[in-house]
Amino acid sequence: MHHIETDSYGRTGKAATNFLATMDPDRAAQALEFFKDPYVLDFISLSEDAKERDLEKALVERVSNLLRELGKGLTFIGSQQH
Repeated sequence: MHHIETDSYGRTGKAATNFLATMDPDRAAQALEFFKDPYVLDFISLSEDAKERDLEKALVERVSNLLRELGKGLTFIGSQQH
C-alpha cells in the first residue's frame, strides 16, 4: 500500500543521469539498475528549502532515537566519524 501511495512505480528509473551517454551500454545498464530505486524519506518532515545538512540532522536524530528505544547494548558514537 505504501508503494502505491508514494507512486513507487512511477518514480522508478526517473532520476536524471548521463550513464547512457558516457558509459558503454553494459556498464550503463548496471549503473541504472543500481540507482533505480529512489529514496522515499516521507517519515521525515522537512520543508521544500531544506538543505543537505538538515536532512542529515533529521536522519541522525531518527537513528539515535531508534537505538535508545532498543535499549542497552547499542551505542551511537556520533555522526561523521572517521
